[in-house]
Amino acid sequence: MLGLVALAPASARAQLAPQERLCDPSFQDCRADILTYIGQERVGIDVAFWMMSDARYSNALVGAWQRGVPVRVLMDPRCASAHPSCQAANDQLRDAGIPMRYRITSGILHWKMFLFAGQQQVEFSGANLVPFEFVPEIPYVNYTDEVIYYTNDPPVVNSFMTKFDDLWTSATEFANYGNINGPLIRNYPRYSIDPDMNFPPDDSYRARSTAAYAREALRIDVFMFRITDYQQTSAVLAALGRSIVVRLITDETEYRNPDRLWDAYNVDIMHHAGVQVRLDAHQGIDHEKAVMLLSQRLSIFGSSNWTSPSTDTQREHNYFTTKPWVFDWLDAQFNRKWNNSAGYAETKPFVPLPPDVPAYAAPADGAAAQSTTMTLRWNGGLWGQIYDIYFGASPNPPLFAANQQLGPSQYSTDYRSYTLPPLQTQTTYYWKIVSKTMAYVTAEGPVWSFTTGGPAPTLVRLDAPTGSVTGVVGGGGWAFRCGGSIRSYAVLVDGAAVSASVATGVYRPDVANAFASQCPSISSNTGFNFTLDTTRLAGGTHQVSVQVVDDLGRTTSSNAQSVTVVPARTRVWLDGPVGTVTGTAGGGGWAFRCGGSIKSYTFLVDGAQVSVTLKTGVLRGDVASAFAGECPSISKTTGYSITLDTTKLKTGSHQVQMQVIDDLGQSSTSNAQNITVR
Repeated sequence: MLGLVALAPASARAQLAPQERLCDPSFQDCRADILTYIGQERVGIDVAFWMMSDARYSNALVGAWQRGVPVRVLMDPRCASAHPSCQAANDQLRDAGIPMRYRITSGILHWKMFLFAGQQQVEFSGANLVPFEFVPEIPYVNYTDEVIYYTNDPPVVNSFMTKFDDLWTSATEFANYGNINGPLIRNYPRYSIDPDMNFPPDDSYRARSTAAYAREALRIDVFMFRITDYQQTSAVLAALGRSIVVRLITDETEYRNPDRLWDAYNVDIMHHAGVQVRLDAHQGIDHEKAVMLLSQRLSIFGSSNWTSPSTDTQREHNYFTTKPWVFDWLDAQFNRKWNNSAGYAETKPFVPLPPDVPAYAAPADGAAAQSTTMTLRWNGGLWGQIYDIYFGASPNPPLFAANQQLGPSQYSTDYRSYTLPPLQTQTTYYWKIVSKTMAYVTAEGPVWSFTTGGPAPTLVRLDAPTGSVTGVVGGGGWAFRCGGSIRSYAVLVDGAAVSASVATGVYRPDVANAFASQCPSISSNTGFNFTLDTTRLAGGTHQVSVQVVDDLGRTTSSNAQSVTVVPARTRVWLDGPVGTVTGTAGGGGWAFRCGGSIKSYTFLVDGAQVSVTLKTGVLRGDVASAFAGECPSISKTTGYSITLDTTKLKTGSHQVQMQVIDDLGQSSTSNAQNITVR
C-alpha cells in the first residue's frame, strides 16, 4: 500500500491550493510551496529574478518546460559579475530551451517573483532565489531575514500579469538572451495596475514611501537591508522632529560594507538623531525590506532598499497595503525580533563603530623650510566623514576648525585637505586631525609638526589698553623682527586706523629675556607706548590692535584687546554771582563734555528754575589749558555768562547753580554759589 501511494500520479495527490499568506524564513520553509506550484502548473509560468543559484528552482523550471508547460524568464546576466554562482542557473535554463530575456538599461533587474498562470498565484519578495534566503539553516539561529508573500488576490495577480507582459514585450528595456523564436507577444489581457502596487522606476518608491512617513502620527518600524539614500534618512529625521518614534533593524555586515560606505553614513546619522537601532544578531543577514506605519496601519514591503537605484533606475516591485492581517503579521514579526521574544538572540543593540585613524600625507612630520602657504592633507579612510583640525604654534595645538564635513577617502590617494591661512616665516607649527563618523564617534591622529622657511617673522603684541576706558588713555606693547626692524606703527580700532601718538624704543627687558634663545640679537628696547583719545569713539565695546610694517615691507597685526568706552562726563562750573547782590547781577562759568556738546542751560535759585539772560560760547582759554591733557579736543569757548534780575527774588540768602543737558541727554548740575539779595 505504501508503494502504491508513493507511485500515485500527481493528479491523484492533494493539490496545493492558491493562497494569500506571508511566510517567515527565520523558522519556516518558504521555498516548498514555490516548488509545489511549479510542479502543479499546467498553463504557464513567468519568473523574474536578479539572482538564482539554488538548483531546486532551475531544475523544477526545466522539468515543467520539458513536460510542456510554457515558461518565460526575465533575468539580468550582470548578476554573474558580482555573484559568479548566478551563471550556472542562467546557463541551465537557456540550454534547456526556455525563452529568456535580459534587462539592458542602466539599473539592474531586481524583481524576485513567480507567476503561475493556471493557478492564478503569485509569489514575490525581496529574497533572491538562493539556498539560504527561503529556508533557515537553523530556525531562529542561522537564517536570512525576509518576508515572503504568496497571493491569489486578483488585483495583485492581474497587476503582475500586465507588468510582466509589458517588460517581456519591451524592445527598449529588455533584449533576447536565448530561445526567442518569433515575435514577442502578450500572454494576458491588459489589466489596470492595483493602486497598492509600486513598480519602480516607473513609480517612485522614494516619493511614495516618504510621503507616508510624513503622514505618520505614532510610530515607524523598519526592516531595511541597505540604506544609502539620504532622502529616506531626511524623511525619517523629519518624523523624529515631530516626536514620532522610529525603530530600525538593519544588517550588521552592510553597515560596514566597503562597497556600500554610505550605508554607515545614513545609519549613523539616524542613530545620532534618535532613531532606535538594532542589528541582526543571528548567523545570517538581515535582507528584509519592510516598513510599518502604526497610526495608518500601512505596510510597505517588496524588493526596494532605501537606495537611490531602488527608486530611480532598478526594476523593482513593492506593495503598499492596509490589509489588517498583513500589518498584524509584520508587526508581530518585528516585535518578536526586536525583543528577542522567541527565546533566541535575533537582534542586538546597535553600537556605532569608529572611523579609521587618519593617515597623514603632507606636510611630512618634522618637515623644514616649508612654504608659508600650506595645505594639510590626509587619508580619512572609508568611514571618516567629519574632521576637527587642530593647529597652532604649541606642541599641544588648539582646535582650529571644527566639524569640517569633507567626506571619506575612497582610495589610497583620495586625500582630504584643509588650506591654512598665511603662516609666519621661520615658525614651527603643530597639527592633528580627529576623524568623526556621522554618529560623532572619533579616531584621533598623532600630532605632527613642520617649520616654515624664509626671513624671520615679525612678532607684535598689544598689552593695553583693556577694560573700561574714558577720555585719553595710554596703551602699549612690543614688536620686533629678529635681524630686522619695525618701520611704522598704526593703532587700529575695530580694524580702522585712528590718530594716536606712538612712542617707540621703550625698554622691555622681559621681552628680550623671553626671546633671547630664538633671537640672540634682540634689543631690550622693543616696546612701544601710545595715547588714544577715546572721546572720539562711540560709547560701547571696541577692539583695539596695532599694525606694524617691518623693514621688508611686510604688515603684521597684533592681538586685539577689548575695551569698553565710557563716554566722558559733563563738567559744569559756576563762578558767579556770589556775595551780596542788588538789582541786576552778572555772573557766569563754563561747561563742556569732552567729545560732545552742551544742548541746554537752566539757572537755578534754591533749586528752582529762574529766568536769566544767557550767553554761551564765551572765550575761556584758562579752561582749555586746564583740561587739555584730559581732553585734547576741548574748545576754547566753553564759557557762558548770565544776567540775573535779583529784584524778582526775596531779600535774604539764596543758593544759585547752573544745570546743563548734554548731547547724550544727561543732566549735570554745577557747584552752588551763595548770594544775599538786598
